Amino acid sequence: MSRARRALPLRIASLFCSAVLAAACAAPSGPRALPMPPGDARPAALLGGLAHLAAARRALRGVAQLALDGPAGSGRAKQVLVVERPARLRVDVLGLLDQTLAVLTTDGERFRLLRVPERSTDSGLVYPDLLRDVTGLAVTPEQAVALLLGAPLPPPGARVESAAQLPEGGVRVELRVPGAPERERLEFDADARLRGWARLDRGGEVLSEARFDDYQALGDDAFAREIGLFDRSSGARARLRFAQVELNPALPPGVFDLAVGGAP
Repeated sequence: MSRARRALPLRIASLFCSAVLAAACAAPSGPRALPMPPGDARPAALLGGLAHLAAARRALRGVAQLALDGPAGSGRAKQVLVVERPARLRVDVLGLLDQTLAVLTTDGERFRLLRVPERSTDSGLVYPDLLRDVTGLAVTPEQAVALLLGAPLPPPGARVESAAQLPEGGVRVELRVPGAPERERLEFDADARLRGWARLDRGGEVLSEARFDDYQALGDDAFAREIGLFDRSSGARARLRFAQVELNPALPPGVFDLAVGGAP
């Protein structure tokens, strides 16, 4: 693992922002909110709907344009994305002529980073800061998969700490796991669509934030075609725009194979 950390050059950040990875290209500053009484049933109903959505979305395959601004500079790239819950992820970064520049694959336990022009490969055990080291965005592979699917679940054991009514009928819910130093915040619009996700520190400051925009019909549901993410620790900002997306596709064998890697 230590070798893999040393081998990941910062310039790869301009190629990868797995959607992760995703993101608000503006620092978090939400609208004014009115506290909701503890007995209000809306927060529980919204969380229940999100859990139902997460159960229905197990995988995704898509093509997206990525814009990334981070500590290593700015970059724009076309990506082919394949994800599967809970933490299987493949990102193919393409050049101007759709040639493959880099491929990041994880089967949930191990990862492989292939840099095609340099003909070099790094691999090792998945660790929580893998995507931060590669992209500058501090989300775990499991969080990245959930965000790309548009359905991040609260951590196990999380409880509603507070809820607030947002302008135009939206709802903000803050959750905390007893004894944990961090909190999570979810924002829903008046149509119960997820608009925001954030990790907060003990004092309520945003550590990283994702935004979901441009909802369009996809099958019997609506899917956010734009996902963005802001990371406070690195200053990285990214925006992912889906040109094509397919939910729950039949994935070909070997698509997450670290040794060979099938076609996405």
